[in-house]
Amino acid sequence: MPGRNRRRRGYPLALLLGIEKQRAMAWNVYSESIAPAFTERLQQKGSAGTANPQFNYFEAIVAKLKPIFSTGLKTLVIASPRNSTFANDFVAHLRKHHAYLMKEGSSQKIHTGTVDGEAKDVQSTLAVVKSDAFRTITASTVDQETTAIIELFDSCINNPSSLVKIGFTIDEIIQLLEALREDDENPAPEYIIMTDVFYAGHKNDPLFQRVMSIAKNIKIKTRVIQLKTEAGARVAQLGGLVCFTVPQVG
Repeated sequence: MPGRNRRRRGYPLALLLGIEKQRAMAWNVYSESIAPAFTERLQQKGSAGTANPQFNYFEAIVAKLKPIFSTGLKTLVIASPRNSTFANDFVAHLRKHHAYLMKEGSSQKIHTGTVDGEAKDVQSTLAVVKSDAFRTITASTVDQETTAIIELFDSCINNPSSLVKIGFTIDEIIQLLEALREDDENPAPEYIIMTDVFYAGHKNDPLFQRVMSIAKNIKIKTRVIQLKTEAGARVAQLGGLVCFTVPQVG
């Protein structure tokens, strides 16, 4: 269960957003730790063409969430104090003003859940992360997210008109990445996915670390999937590691 040991950060599981009336704090939840992502505060004066402070507050939060979603982590759990409406109000804001993030079938869809609790510091955040409610929500939302990734992969390889490139080993992925340097018109991989077992067995491998570093620098989405899930079992059938491009439009 996540703790404070920085030497054993682990792989990303979910993003936890603790939201209250005046302040929101986001936390990266890893398999073995937690780490603060960002803080946003309510500004009393409206801006960006609106006099509604809450609208601007929520928009500022979304602006900081989007770069995190672009890394491939699309499971968002929103915590707010019991009997408050902040979490539900924020989800409603997403549905109204950022519908593409919530729409089924959208390539940018995120998977959300809400939970009672406060995530304003390490102690309160750990209490939320260790709760049965958080575990249940993340199990469901992460499963939805990773299933969607596998469906995207299968749709690419099963479409006879699709021109996709796939790597199943670290060496093959390095070749795909090196091809990008030789010709920037080559499509960059959309995802690098792997099982948690593969990650555990290779996280200290210099070549694996190189792949993950390059992926981060050129904004390739990465996701570690638990072997015990259906999506994880599918990746395991392919060797535990998959990198793939998606068909180019146009």
